[in-house]
Amino acid sequence: MIKTNTKSGRIYVFLKDSIEKGAYAAGEQLPSCRQLSKKFNVSYVTANRAVKQLVQQGIVRNYRGKGVYVPSFEITSRSIRKVKIFGSMSVAPSMVQYINEVPIFLKKNGWNVSSFFLNETLEDIRTELKDEDSFFVFYGILGLQTHHFFELITAFGISKRTILLGELGNQFGISSIIADEPLQIRTAMNLLQKAGCEKVGLFEGNIANSVEQQRFATWRNYYPNNEWRDYLFDANLSGSDALAIEKASFFLKKAYQLGRFNKISAMIFPDPRIAGMSVGLFKDLKIKVPETLSIVAIGDANFLTFVRPQITVVDPNMNEHIQTILKILEDKFNGKNELPLLHLCEPKTIERDSIRVPKQG
Repeated sequence: MIKTNTKSGRIYVFLKDSIEKGAYAAGEQLPSCRQLSKKFNVSYVTANRAVKQLVQQGIVRNYRGKGVYVPSFEITSRSIRKVKIFGSMSVAPSMVQYINEVPIFLKKNGWNVSSFFLNETLEDIRTELKDEDSFFVFYGILGLQTHHFFELITAFGISKRTILLGELGNQFGISSIIADEPLQIRTAMNLLQKAGCEKVGLFEGNIANSVEQQRFATWRNYYPNNEWRDYLFDANLSGSDALAIEKASFFLKKAYQLGRFNKISAMIFPDPRIAGMSVGLFKDLKIKVPETLSIVAIGDANFLTFVRPQITVVDPNMNEHIQTILKILEDKFNGKNELPLLHLCEPKTIERDSIRVPKQG
């Protein structure tokens, strides 16, 4: 980080303030380093250090052979509209859609796209992050060294050119896109209560997770005092792999044996795979879906259309996530520096057969 009390720091502050006050508009070229060195009576190297800091922070763009400009679509060729997408090898349905559709969508909208898979250490992407002409999009980093990731982005000074699909990034100055978890729960509860389900159980894998805490807090607001405790199914699962699904099955069987399903008329599953598994399990346990128990899953998965009955879902709406990525990229590219860091995407409801029809009065 540049020190503002140095010669280069004073040039940096002057240019940054000038841009923010509109002295240099979008598409306008900054003075060259040679001109700045004369204006401030400093060496070329000192002036260049100040300009480089502005470039690293995404405040200005360096177009080789053309000069340094305040970002603007009009003065940029299509080849400069570059974005590098980094993602995990996750097989989660939403991630598969993301892997397949984001590059295609951005290319159709004039972006030059390169895609990379992340490894566990992030070390292999250091070279890619040095590209001063690119924007960066990350997804599926939750299983990686999260804090190391944020340290890396900060160290390279590319926070303003980075978009993260996930939480926490906004705390580090990174534009972050997340599903509106509380709204998903409210939508699911409204669906079930409209169908006449008064007591709705919530299956949670691990409430210690910050995202699940949001869902849990929203859900429990529907019940007075401590009544929610009767309807919470906290399995305390570690991970969401095949072993977790096996543990979830064991947990639900135990809950049935304890008579807990006698207290509820519906269930919300934040994990669609466990929701799909539960339908077969409930059939074995003589729990009829949707006659005696209705089910809504948070997060869609293609296989839920093959489960019988098909499961209603409150989908995270990856299409809106993708549209939001494009909007943020275009805004950043056009020099809009005062952008919100956190972007909540509204869910999409897909109603299927797992909710009972309200009884006619």
